[in-house]
Amino acid sequence: MCILTTEEFIDIAQQIAEKNDLNTHAQKPISAVTTSIFISHEQDDYEKMLLAKFFFENLGIPLNIDWSKETTEPITSLRAQKIKNKIICLNDKFILLGTNKAIASNWCNWQLGIADPFKLPTNKMAILPLSDENGNWNGRQLLELYPRIEKQSQNDSEHKFLVYFPDGSTMELKNWLDN
Repeated sequence: MCILTTEEFIDIAQQIAEKNDLNTHAQKPISAVTTSIFISHEQDDYEKMLLAKFFFENLGIPLNIDWSKETTEPITSLRAQKIKNKIICLNDKFILLGTNKAIASNWCNWQLGIADPFKLPTNKMAILPLSDENGNWNGRQLLELYPRIEKQSQNDSEHKFLVYFPDGSTMELKNWLDN
């Protein structure tokens, strides 16, 4: 298991961006399919959310990331219904930005529970686990239930990311996003 620390995630995102800058003259193939993603994140992890957006964009994956612009608004039944609609109907995939704060958050767990019956049976949800600077991550029990996004190997300079499913199977992240 290769759960990245936030610092490793930052470094990888920057390396991918630098590599893309070196290849600016090469035309990137544009996918005909745009995947829309609801990324659940803890409000205090806003900077990490921006990093996740940067990460996916710099992998060359065409995305429409739908995140709550009203994260500072109080939770009301109307806001909850809008988020349910975004998770269930308006977005293809659901990704939990799995920091320790998100794992402990009632709000993120509520969103995970909303996505579970609609996205899990069709392999359209995953956790992107990010440990703290000491490598501690509190969501190990979730890995028995949900797919996770991880770097294939710590030594892999190509930064190949896979989705690991609880049954032991894997799929390349780009393929998972296109399905």
